[in-house]
Amino acid sequence: MINHIDIRVIDLEKTKKFYSSILKPLGYKIKFENEYIVSFSDNISSAPGGDIYFSIGKPTKYHFAFQARNHKQVKEFYEIGMKMGAKDDGEPGYRPYYHENYYACYLIDLEGYPIECVCHN
Repeated sequence: MINHIDIRVIDLEKTKKFYSSILKPLGYKIKFENEYIVSFSDNISSAPGGDIYFSIGKPTKYHFAFQARNHKQVKEFYEIGMKMGAKDDGEPGYRPYYHENYYACYLIDLEGYPIECVCHN
């Protein structure tokens, strides 16, 4: 299952205002923000320990995050990806700057797309 999707935009501030406005009636609020990315969530947990969310960010290739049930799955995703020819973009580990239980790995797939596998517990 997809955990979250990021799209890249030219004008982050303008697009942030747009999505903040249209997502407000749906209950979405800014979950995480820095100078490169803004993530929105409705805080409805549809994945174990985490929210499905939508992010906008400064231009790069699209980013897809696959949901894992546990840390073992994140590690297996990473190890198999590396054996299949992906490039390392971040070994499995905690990313506390997102939240204390954010455990993920990052790969660059065979076509150059950034992909992630994440577990929220």
